[in-house]
Amino acid sequence: MSRTDDVERREKFWRDMSAEVGEEILHNALLRVLESEPENLKDQWLLFFASAETLYYKRFPNDSAMARLFNMGPKEQDYPVEGQRWDNLTCRRRESGGFLSRLLKTPATLELRWDDDTRFMLELDRKGEVLFQDRLDRA
Repeated sequence: MSRTDDVERREKFWRDMSAEVGEEILHNALLRVLESEPENLKDQWLLFFASAETLYYKRFPNDSAMARLFNMGPKEQDYPVEGQRWDNLTCRRRESGGFLSRLLKTPATLELRWDDDTRFMLELDRKGEVLFQDRLDRA
């Protein structure tokens, strides 16, 4: 696969995703879940993307290429896109506080909450910083 094919595939993916949610997607980030409630999604990667009004996320089947080679059972279902309006979200950044964490440059984390029982603790990288840029409260 050429680099041009890869770029075209990514552009098509985002056009399709934008059409699915009915809004222009401004930013995206693939972020690792450190903790989640009520469902435990620890160590899974979720694709987060945002419009001006809504934060969306999408899960993907959690199996490796090697597991798919040996899987003879039914294929896992595709998960739907889920979204929450920015007004309903609380985004709190948590800096790495310990000396060792700062020395090793451990990434900051983001606590994302909505409703009373839904919570994600996410590892925050540069793309995550851009995605949540003006919506972060510091803790």
